[in-house]
Amino acid sequence: MVYNNAHHQSVGTDRRPNPDKILDKINRDQRGTPHGKLKIFFGASAGVGKTYTMLNEAKERRAEGKRVVIGVVESHSRSEIVKLIEGFEVIPPTEITYRGIVIKELNLEAAITLKPSLLLIDELAHTNAPGSRHPKRWQDVEELINKGIDVYTTLNVQHLESLNDLVARLTGINVRETVPDQLFDKADDIALVDIPTDELLKRLSEGKVYIGPDADKHAVENFFKKTNLVALRELALRRTAERVDAQMDTLTAEQGQHEAQIGEKILVCVGHDVLTAHVLRHAKRMANRNKAPWYALYVETSQHFRLLDKARVAVDRNLRLAERMGAHIVRLTGNNALEEILNYARSYGFTRIVVGHRHQSPRIRLFQSSLPKQLIDYGAGLEITTVSQDVVVEQPFQSYWRQLVARPSNYVFSFLLMVLSTVVGLLLVDKLSMDNIMMFYLIGVIVIASRFGTGPSIFASVIGVFAYNFFFTFPHTFLNFFEQDDYFLFNIMFITSLIVGSQAARMSHQTRLSRKRESETTMLYALTRDLSSAKTIREMADMVIKHIGVVFDADVGIYTFSDDVLHVFPERFNLGNLKEENVAR
Repeated sequence: MVYNNAHHQSVGTDRRPNPDKILDKINRDQRGTPHGKLKIFFGASAGVGKTYTMLNEAKERRAEGKRVVIGVVESHSRSEIVKLIEGFEVIPPTEITYRGIVIKELNLEAAITLKPSLLLIDELAHTNAPGSRHPKRWQDVEELINKGIDVYTTLNVQHLESLNDLVARLTGINVRETVPDQLFDKADDIALVDIPTDELLKRLSEGKVYIGPDADKHAVENFFKKTNLVALRELALRRTAERVDAQMDTLTAEQGQHEAQIGEKILVCVGHDVLTAHVLRHAKRMANRNKAPWYALYVETSQHFRLLDKARVAVDRNLRLAERMGAHIVRLTGNNALEEILNYARSYGFTRIVVGHRHQSPRIRLFQSSLPKQLIDYGAGLEITTVSQDVVVEQPFQSYWRQLVARPSNYVFSFLLMVLSTVVGLLLVDKLSMDNIMMFYLIGVIVIASRFGTGPSIFASVIGVFAYNFFFTFPHTFLNFFEQDDYFLFNIMFITSLIVGSQAARMSHQTRLSRKRESETTMLYALTRDLSSAKTIREMADMVIKHIGVVFDADVGIYTFSDDVLHVFPERFNLGNLKEENVAR
């Protein structure tokens, strides 16, 4: 059975379309190069007949006089597919040699040059061979659509990004090839291809369902269990229904019949661990069910600078994942993550906050409650949804010893300052008490802690205590740590260096953040002002290059693409090889 998301509207005689909505739609439709249309033949799993249905419908389009061309269709020697392919124009694949193996991929350049009315591309989630213009086939499809070419393609439900973790839990198989939900939601048409589960199992037993030669037999048997297939079928039906409902809301709102009623607005807290990906997919499914907009928020506190490089990369990766699934991305800076999250949620009318919950040891809970617990305690008026999962949370922060590392020159300066404190003390030893002389060392430690941080300040504390004990306690020029006052002095200087050093480091981070934010704001203001007076593409490019170059202290080049020609500003950024040019394109 094939379900198409065709829509029928009944317009009351007393309701007229909103002219502003119609004008906005016309402006969007007429903006830039006409886009091609995308139709996805969507199914619960391999074997339901997506490719067969796509080819049959393509035959109908060809009978209507359209030029229908096959870009990629995998027959896998199935006789019914081979028979349907006969008579279609086929673009010869491009061959890429990788590790001694010749891999055949979609010839994207030939497809763009040929520019058919309709192009058939099987397996949307396919990963292209290394050396291709795009790493993923869905990116090829996006470029083809942007060139004004209509595309038919196929997709299984387990390859949708937002359902990836749910499918893994249901089937025990983690699917690595995924397609962004944004592309699925923006498709002009979704055709759900579905057959009863028992019929699919029968096709599998008859060998009519293609299973890759390298596929693990046990994994395949586990995946094609009847319970799994029923669950996947339910997912496909539900996801298609959500897509149809969202499209209906958009169409009716454009016609002014009624505005889409949005009851919820969801805010998701983004972190650095693997749990965040699970939280984001859960929030995406929640947003789909409730037809609600959702935002992914990351708060950059002083702890962000203590994160290991691996953890910082994970934060960016999670934000990109959220963007691929259709979330609005928000990055804030502040001292307190809880306050920033709640202030933002209340200021912008969010109704629900989704956050990941990680197990905390009793020792950690004793000193600090978790973020979900704090949100529940202080988030009055907001619904707090916590998502937990059995994951191993790696230590994301730099070890304390790494924080003590500083440039050698900072330690040299610390030593010299302690020498200066000793010299001043020796000059004034006859006029001041020992307590006052001790203050010279304490002041020196505070200066070093505020200027260079924790490591050099601890080093200065040790040097200062030894110097004070050697030159100013009896007997002079002799180390003597038997007095209680010496231990007290050392502890005071050590604790002072730790407290002042950590606070100074935090203030330094906040100052750097404030300067960065101020610089970006100033750049954006100046760029907007200058762009308003630009009359040509070259003038615009020159202004953008100037402002971005100042902010990032780097050489900047801008590439534009029009009429199948790649333009570069300034000219010295001309690319020297085809691979780099393809990346720019």
